[in-house]
Amino acid sequence: MNELERAREANAAGDRERNVYGDQTLTAAASKVSATFTVWTFADGTWSSHQSLVADQPPDGFTVYTGEPEEQVAILRRTWERGDPETRRLTQAFAEMSVTRPKSGR
Repeated sequence: MNELERAREANAAGDRERNVYGDQTLTAAASKVSATFTVWTFADGTWSSHQSLVADQPPDGFTVYTGEPEEQVAILRRTWERGDPETRRLTQAFAEMSVTRPKSGR
């Protein structure tokens, strides 16, 4: 198993220890090779997420880089939950900017 496969497997399992190589996470190294995204959807008062290679925004949530800090994702989720349709549209626009702007190291 190569390092990128190990990083993806460790990420999926939430296993940070297996995701570290040297002084950085393998996820950071993997993001330099191919970008992955997390699609967050809100239905029946509950959030769910899945990984995607496509940065499209879903109609019932938003998409961000997989490595986006949890604090930022939490803000987007709270804003979406409390927002009216215009606020939700703006939340998606903000998330879309995060996946289309150049990221350092990506």
